[in-house]
Amino acid sequence: MPVEVRYHFSERFNANLDMKFGSYLYDPDSSEGKSNGFVVIGIAAEYSIVSYENFKWYAGAGFNGASLQLEERYEIFGIPFEDIYNYTGGGFRMNTGVLWFFTGTTGLNFNLGFDSHNFTLQSVDRNGQKQDLSNIEGKLTVTGMDGTIGLVFRF
Repeated sequence: MPVEVRYHFSERFNANLDMKFGSYLYDPDSSEGKSNGFVVIGIAAEYSIVSYENFKWYAGAGFNGASLQLEERYEIFGIPFEDIYNYTGGGFRMNTGVLWFFTGTTGLNFNLGFDSHNFTLQSVDRNGQKQDLSNIEGKLTVTGMDGTIGLVFRF
């Protein structure tokens, strides 16, 4: 679920505080016993390519910090295990979108972007016990496209 707060410095430029909360989908064939959750908070700048009172087409870029938690539940020889992996890291985003206000204060935002995140493993818990990571270095790079459609409220 994305939440954005924009401040317009002028008709063409604005700065954003971007926040995303949620989880991603697994392949249905390999999703048993797996779950995840993430939080992304970042700043961005946007330029309005087309700017009218009730319509804007914009392009932007920004940087963010993110945390990702992966959970896996499984059994080995009938013994249940629950592993929780915690990652944090920085990211970069480029996007373009359209703001269309159908009333003076309410509108829709259509946004398409490219996201990239570089995560580092911070901790692993197995059945509630912290694991020693002194000899382990875990890296995870996630890139992809994202699209959003949402309501916009102008103050």
